[in-house]
Amino acid sequence: MSIAQTSVSSRFPAVVGQLYHADPNDEVQSGINSPPQTKQVSTVTFTAPTGDSVLTVNGESVTYSSDGSPTASEHAAGLIALAQANGIMGAAVEFEESSAGVIQITSLWPGVAFSVSCTNGGEVPAVATGTANDEADPIAFGVALISLDWSEQEQVLIQSSDLTGTSGTKLVSIPGAYLGNQVDTYTVTYDAGVLINVAVEVNGANYSGSHLMATSLSASLTAIAAQINAALPANTVDVTATTTTLVFTSEIDGMPFVSEMSFGTGRTTGAYTKATTGSDYDISKAFVGVSKHSYQVEEDDEYPGNSVLPYVKKGVVAVEATEAVTVGGQVWVELSTGKFYGSASAALRSPLPLSVARWERSLYEAGLGVNLLRVNA
Repeated sequence: MSIAQTSVSSRFPAVVGQLYHADPNDEVQSGINSPPQTKQVSTVTFTAPTGDSVLTVNGESVTYSSDGSPTASEHAAGLIALAQANGIMGAAVEFEESSAGVIQITSLWPGVAFSVSCTNGGEVPAVATGTANDEADPIAFGVALISLDWSEQEQVLIQSSDLTGTSGTKLVSIPGAYLGNQVDTYTVTYDAGVLINVAVEVNGANYSGSHLMATSLSASLTAIAAQINAALPANTVDVTATTTTLVFTSEIDGMPFVSEMSFGTGRTTGAYTKATTGSDYDISKAFVGVSKHSYQVEEDDEYPGNSVLPYVKKGVVAVEATEAVTVGGQVWVELSTGKFYGSASAALRSPLPLSVARWERSLYEAGLGVNLLRVNA
């Protein structure tokens, strides 16, 4: 038995994405690697056709014979009818006249591209691609998976590394809402001499601050924002102040928090209103498990787009080890890679609650290339 093939013992897997051992409580499910991807949409636009028109898609052509008084709409409709009747052309794309004289061609399946050209005896029809073909990205073994569409029969899966970046793409939650930043906004009424108290709970820890409203509301809110920001750890929650509001914003997608405001001297109930957006933006609600290793797709150690892939929903699974972890400790998902960590040292790591994931064993020190992760998604 070689380490590369199985494990250092019958109990320690050395392959990323492999189950630690067979357990009757393990749960492995399957999903489809489909998002994010798009169908190609191209258009052919006629303005003043005068001769016969030839439409070619994927090398297959149809010809519309012009009459004595041709119009743009006539040529578009004629080519569409011919193309729809052509079994080869209609096998990969669909046709419609999106507006007068414009043929819209759409691929039947996301991730499948097509070529298109068109000629006319009297003009050169404009051919353009409005939406480019985009195939689903591959999903690696042993990474965090998010469900885009939850149902009893099918789950559409996204690797979390596909869901962040400067473009602002977000994680996708089970009911279909995009994960992003939670924002709590307090609009406060000024009352000199009243003590304002603020508290934030994030990642299981509590942070608080207080300030006596004095010179102005704006100065008071600015002061308490500075005070609580100094107490909060980096990459958790950022507090900002305007002339009338105190705004709490999670700094990492998928990281929820709880904020509170109260008043002391002079009041038992505060004069403020609170508005929250993104309160359901919680990675633990979107996380469905860890992509499982498969010898059937071992060539690139990843599942290609539009493939069915198994994932570990409950059980102990080997994941890539990049650092030593604390047994029983919290698990962090790095949103730029989908990999798992035992610390929050990076700005794009979002924590999973201990009820959903925890470290089972640290094998990094042994040089095995994996740590063992227990998931309960």
